[in-house]
Formats: sequence, structure tokens, C-alpha cells
Amino acid sequence: MAVPNTNTFSLNDVRVELGLGTTASLSACFAAAVESQFDDTYKGAKDRLSNFRNYGAFVPTLTVSPTSRRVSSSSGSFTVTVTSNTQWTVSESLSWVSISGASGINNDTFTVNYTTNSITQSRSGTITVTIVGGGQSATISITQSAATGQTTYQVQLGYGTSQSSACGFAITNPDYYYLTGSSNLLNATGVYFNAPGTTKAPSGYYSDGGSFRYWNGNAFSGPAGLCII
Repeated sequence: MAVPNTNTFSLNDVRVELGLGTTASLSACFAAAVESQFDDTYKGAKDRLSNFRNYGAFVPTLTVSPTSRRVSSSSGSFTVTVTSNTQWTVSESLSWVSISGASGINNDTFTVNYTTNSITQSRSGTITVTIVGGGQSATISITQSAATGQTTYQVQLGYGTSQSSACGFAITNPDYYYLTGSSNLLNATGVYFNAPGTTKAPSGYYSDGGSFRYWNGNAFSGPAGLCII
């Protein structure tokens, strides 16, 4: 039974409130109160001993917003708001994410930066905000959409800094590339490293062994024709 809501209460009431035996002395009650973290600096209502428990003890708080975010396949960033009454740090172990403002105190913000997703699968991970000294933490889950693919055609091409070297490599040392628009090099609209057609091949000459074209890194342009070896 709790200490009654009266102006006065007995020593036995205190014994009961603290969970002590009926023979505990007044000094034992005070010692138990201190041991149980009852704070004698409490200035509020004094109608029950439980009002004094943990009064004035610092309780760290931490919340974040948003707690989850879905982003597009393109690179970008977003801001996270931290509401706290103490110091905190941000951590993550994602190769495609970086943090600007990875530590702070009290209410503040930090920025999550993410790179382009060039594969046809979504990816996700977790960012953790932790109170300095350990203990409470909060997380933000981030999911990035898969790359928007386009129809591509896998072909073997030679690559070089000149039309003759490209034509030669097409026969002696071709590599796999992905064309868009057509599987025929002369009719293709682009050349890429990956099947979704999101990672462009470097500028230079490309050849299928019978013909060649120049790719400027963004479009086919300039010389094109038949290989003469």
C-alpha cells in the first residue's frame, strides 16, 4: 500500500512504500530511499514518497524523422531531423551512402547522400543514430529503387583509340558490350557496359570486325565505315 495522500504519514507507511520489513528503523528507511534513488531535492507535491523517485535524474532522449525513406535510382540526398537532449553520432556501413554532419548535440539535422543505382535490383540498408556513451539509438532505413533498364543487345566488339585498332581487336581480343537500338553496330544508338543500359562505355572506336563506329561517350558520332585490315 502506498503512502496515503495526507499531510502526515507514519514510519510504517514509509516502510511499506519502500518494501521494508515492519522493524526497519528511520535511518534504515532513509538509507533505503537513497539506495532506491529517491531524490531529496524534489520540490513538487510531497503527498507520497514515490514522487521523489529519480527526480532530477538526467534521462537522455532521442528520436529521428523520417525513420524510413525510399529513393529513386538516381543519386541524391535527404535530410534527417534529430530530436534529442544530448550528444549523438551517426553511423552506416553502406558503400553507396555517405553522411554529412555525422555528429551533433541536442536538436539538429544531418544529410544522407546516396549514389546512382546502376543495377536492376533495388538495394537497402540502415543508418543508425546513437547517443554518445552508448545506450539509446534510433534507425533510418533507406531503400533505393532498381535502375530503370532499357532493351539492350549483347555483342562482342573490339575497342580502340583508332578505327584500325578497334577492327583488329574485334578479331583478336573482343569484349562483351551491350548495344541499344539494334544488335547491328551500324544501326545502334548506344553502347554500354551493362545489360540495363545504364553504364555508358568510354569514348573511342568500336568494331564488330566488319564495320566500325566512333562513340563520344554519349552518342555515336563522327567516323563510321567498313573495316579494312
